[in-house]
Amino acid sequence: MHDGLMSESNNNRVEAEECLRKANSCDDDQDRSAWRFLAESWLLLAALNDIVESRKSIEVNSEAAPIH
Repeated sequence: MHDGLMSESNNNRVEAEECLRKANSCDDDQDRSAWRFLAESWLLLAALNDIVESRKSIEVNSEAAPIH
């Protein structure tokens, strides 16, 4: 992970950006494809982490403010 202050999703996006930089610097098509696949995987993980964090937020808010 990069920075303890960054969210897990943001860390995943940073990893994806790094993979894309590496893909763009590759001369080999197979290597480029592999780096792009890894970037897509990091972005998918970021999206999943966003969903998890959103659900956690909803759970915390519903526990903090009971409905009368």
